[in-house]
Amino acid sequence: METTAPSEPTRTPAGRLAGLVLGLTLIVSVLTVAFAWPSSNTGPEGVPIAVIGPPEAAAQVADRLDAAEPGGFDVVAAADPGEAVEMIEHREVYAALALAPDGVRLYTASAASPAVARLVGGIAEQTAAAAGEAAGQPGSVPVTVEDVVPMPEEDPNGAGLAASALPMAAGGIIIAALIATAVRGSGRQAAAAVLAPLAVGAAIAGILFWLGSVEGGYWAVAGAIALALLAAGFAANFARTHGMAWVVPVIGVWTIVAPWVIAGDQATTRTIWTNVVTGALAVCLGLAAMGVAMMRRRG
Repeated sequence: METTAPSEPTRTPAGRLAGLVLGLTLIVSVLTVAFAWPSSNTGPEGVPIAVIGPPEAAAQVADRLDAAEPGGFDVVAAADPGEAVEMIEHREVYAALALAPDGVRLYTASAASPAVARLVGGIAEQTAAAAGEAAGQPGSVPVTVEDVVPMPEEDPNGAGLAASALPMAAGGIIIAALIATAVRGSGRQAAAAVLAPLAVGAAIAGILFWLGSVEGGYWAVAGAIALALLAAGFAANFARTHGMAWVVPVIGVWTIVAPWVIAGDQATTRTIWTNVVTGALAVCLGLAAMGVAMMRRRG
């Protein structure tokens, strides 16, 4: 009996190897630019700041802010502290300055941007120092700070929320991989695709609330995390999960109606608008994914 000697594996052509190296270099370079470029210029740009007082005071503060950070701030006038606080709570401005003969009062929202709060605080100190020197009494003008929308007391730096980003991203990939490889049957895969992100999102939200890293409505936070997990899973394994794209619009619709159907949820105008915008975006993207899935099936 004749035996056939095993053939040697075909070598990868040099041109293909060079193309692979160049392609990997391009991909890594694009990722590096995408992550490093935004971090290389972290200064403010057009950040809205309110000044309590007449327009003349707003113009004076605007000149000082422009000298400190050219083009960094957009100054608007507020009639009184109440209006300034309302503007901060409605996310119209990041901070507000009140100039008075007895001192400078600063209203901030560290939960919106700790960096802006620190930067505006430094400018408030400079304004108070300049006012004291102009009065011939350096250091006589105090600065009072009121954090209107602070970070949670138990996590003032937001470290817990930032650290949970990686587990959430990995969780979405793990969910998609397990459903695609360990669950059989389209119906059971669909059920798992709905239940797993919801269960994991509820668990992560519970941990973040337990650690004091987030505040507000629990179910709104859990829904947002579940949506993020689902998005990460679809992006990581779209070839196997595109048939379950209909789940995304369902979660989007739930995000929209959640403030009205969840008992005990103290929904505010800001919460409702956030849920509506996020849910509408999820519905649109989910419908687009469903369209792609239908095209793949027909192809």
